[in-house]
Amino acid sequence: MHLTIGPETKLKDLKKEFNEQFPVLKLEFFKQPHKEGEGNSIKEKLDPETRVHDLNPQLESFHMEFDENIKVWELEQLLKEKTGLNIQVFYKRGSSWIETTHSDEATLQELLQEQ
Repeated sequence: MHLTIGPETKLKDLKKEFNEQFPVLKLEFFKQPHKEGEGNSIKEKLDPETRVHDLNPQLESFHMEFDENIKVWELEQLLKEKTGLNIQVFYKRGSSWIETTHSDEATLQELLQEQ
């Protein structure tokens, strides 16, 4: 699995690229990090039209490889380190999107199998 991220990349494009590889998972971007064990406020959600450069002007383009055995918290932390963005993974259960607040130790594969 991979993500390609550059200064002109829009958040909606990152979300789409991730979701194409993991159809029942999605990324959301927030202004502030959430506290451990707590969720993010919907008011803190960033506009999907925002370019990465607008949030992190120093970011240079890069390509990131990972696999479905990465834990949710590891992916969120890796993306934070590489981009400076506050990212949260969500998974789909029925018709609802669930924030991974209490399943950060799960791997992406484990979340996929819950479906």
